[in-house]
Amino acid sequence: MTLLADGRLEVEWADGGHHGAELLAGSTVLPWLVVLRLRVDGRRLSLALLPDGLEGDGHRLLRLWLRWCAIPV
Repeated sequence: MTLLADGRLEVEWADGGHHGAELLAGSTVLPWLVVLRLRVDGRRLSLALLPDGLEGDGHRLLRLWLRWCAIPV
């Protein structure tokens, strides 16, 4: 996943393909859990991320980005 400064994000699938994703309302941001509700290529997806699922400060940086940069649809 790539977080962009303009509030958008991109996801990378296992096959290496990159797709723009829309952050949907209803995403959850907690210190121990982030649940992203996304729309990718017309499909709605939910992605649960725990702190140990991201490298280094990734979880903290994701939470900051979601609070201050993200633009929910």
